Amino acid sequence: MTTPDRIINIAGASVFGVLGVAGLTGALFFGAAHHLATAAIGALMVWALWAEVRRERKNNEKNIQ
Repeated sequence: MTTPDRIINIAGASVFGVLGVAGLTGALFFGAAHHLATAAIGALMVWALWAEVRRERKNNEKNIQ
């Protein structure tokens, strides 16, 4: 993975992380139960993007050695 791809994935994970926390806050403190789905989708996207960053980092380390 090139550096711009890695930066985009980390930025995307950050944005979805903030969205997930905001959704969880809305669900817990403001009674907006439909925001639980927003929080779940945010968590899923963070997991997917961060897993891709970790996988590519491992592949790059194997290629260097």
